[in-house]
Amino acid sequence: MKKKWIVITILFSCLPFCRVNAQTIAVKTNVLPWMTGTLNLGGEMRCGEWYSLEMNLNYNPWTWGDNKKMKHVLIRPSFKRWFRGVYDGGFVGVQMYYSRFNIGGMPLFNVLKKHRYQGSVVGGGFSCGYQWPISASWSIETSLAAGYVRLNFKQYGPAKGDLLQDKRKENYWGVTHVGVSFVYFIQ
Repeated sequence: MKKKWIVITILFSCLPFCRVNAQTIAVKTNVLPWMTGTLNLGGEMRCGEWYSLEMNLNYNPWTWGDNKKMKHVLIRPSFKRWFRGVYDGGFVGVQMYYSRFNIGGMPLFNVLKKHRYQGSVVGGGFSCGYQWPISASWSIETSLAAGYVRLNFKQYGPAKGDLLQDKRKENYWGVTHVGVSFVYFIQ
């Protein structure tokens, strides 16, 4: 709970530096999570000539037959520095992550067929990307992020109701986000 308040505090401390009007707000969705059934939506606003503040939310509520699932909620705020101007060309940024998950029984990953995992993810990292304008209202953005993630989870057997087998904490350094997003600018 304390980690969530740290993320919220940092996000809201950046807001006084942001000018908000219709021409500076973008709504986006990353097409890659949609391939796993994950609903996602992001919002981004201009914070001056060279900076923007973004907030993304991913949500997957589905459980399929045989208790197969990739349920999760992910919040990913980020702060970007643009090279040509906001929403045009390349950028670098800083991101944070917070997620709760309940995953298991998926044939995609062999280890997930044998166990179920419930827990949380907290982390942060650096991002880079590029945005191509398609029209006055639309763009396509590609992005890649790498950094540190702390996983705190419980491991259960594959069937619903199986007993707890292990509690673990893991550290991960590497790629944390890949995105191909459609961006719509509110006019």
